Amino acid sequence: MQFCLDSFKDALRNGFLYPNSFSYGYIDEAKFSHFKKEIEWDVRKIRQTFNELQQRMDKSYFSKVMLAQSSALDYSTLQFPAYSMIVVEDLVDDWLAIVDSSHKEHARDHSLHQPLTAYVVAELLGYGDVQKSLFIPIGNRNLLDFCIDAIFDSDAAYILEMARKLGFPDNMLKDSKAAREFWRDVFYRTAILSALFHDMGYPWQYADKVEASLKRAVPHLHPTEKVVSSIIENYKNRMLFLPLLHYQTSLSNYSIQEKESLNEMTTAALETHGFPGAIAFLSMNDAIRNYPCSLPSAKIHEFSVEWAAMGIFMHDMEGKHKKLFPKLRINFSQDPLSSIITLADYLEEFDRPKVSFSSEQTISKMSFLSDCSSVKVNVDSTGTLNVGMEYTSETSKVIAAKFKREETENYFNSSTGYLDLSSLGIKKVNYYPL
Repeated sequence: MQFCLDSFKDALRNGFLYPNSFSYGYIDEAKFSHFKKEIEWDVRKIRQTFNELQQRMDKSYFSKVMLAQSSALDYSTLQFPAYSMIVVEDLVDDWLAIVDSSHKEHARDHSLHQPLTAYVVAELLGYGDVQKSLFIPIGNRNLLDFCIDAIFDSDAAYILEMARKLGFPDNMLKDSKAAREFWRDVFYRTAILSALFHDMGYPWQYADKVEASLKRAVPHLHPTEKVVSSIIENYKNRMLFLPLLHYQTSLSNYSIQEKESLNEMTTAALETHGFPGAIAFLSMNDAIRNYPCSLPSAKIHEFSVEWAAMGIFMHDMEGKHKKLFPKLRINFSQDPLSSIITLADYLEEFDRPKVSFSSEQTISKMSFLSDCSSVKVNVDSTGTLNVGMEYTSETSKVIAAKFKREETENYFNSSTGYLDLSSLGIKKVNYYPL
């Protein structure tokens, strides 16, 4: 299996970001029209933003962003229309992130990276077709089948329990051929949605770091602190919070010590971009859609949004897990969705840009170059996930390979790594530069 920009373009032409589940969408028109007026959003503003970005980017990179974001906006119209609230600022901030190295720590190339990550998810899952998803020799099965197995496994009992609470029909909560077909569609669509917005929390993380610096400089101008207890109270019954509750669907039996630990984990999670992004994702969705929704036809989509938020949150807890909370390690059998999003985010290194400046007399020029051109993946009979990344130059290979080897160890070390894929029969991950 190979991932590259040309394959992404083929996938777009084949409609992978064009949802076929129109009946899943639901919007409170009064709420949405209120926000549209409040932010004065319209098509002209987006068009103007693209026109200005076109003047600042080289032709090659602009065409990539234009293609990816046009498709993402089409998808969002039906699946996550709240994206219209932040799309202009998102596009501009991404451009600033690429050209400003000091800002790059806090935000990057997500206008392109998020759609490309969604494409990697689609490839891994065979675009919803089990036979086309990644083949895993140990077990002689495909990745998407393993995902559906996990849904009906006791380790991930919370998935069906939350589906039951949101009103799913009983026949879809018991393992059967029809239920598996149903859950393949739900899982695939949810994974695409989660991947498409998995890095939306970067602006909040950036704002939080700026706020912390300002507090140190002039503390009396910033008297308020985050009210963690309020966040827990507002979201403890949402799917987002389940990893912090060790995937238990109730807080009723929690001891005082466990509740203190929950406060600590929530505080730490707020320092990532995943958790703020997930809260923003749900908050924006709640702003235009009632939660919980009383429409039977909306239940599947409502569940998908809730589950997608959990994937957005968990993809970014690697640093916190290793330093503070080992129990937050993602195990595929317990959390298949977060596992897929995290794996795809790790794999999506191709066509991630960095800017190069040059000048001709009085004119400055910028080129948006990429170190990695493609990624190859397979699982061999020894249970090794082989990841080959093709670089554009020997210099890029040497520089990038050091970082990627460290990242591979942090994510996939068999005992301390953040992502445990052993239930798939994957014993180790072998990264190699090409």
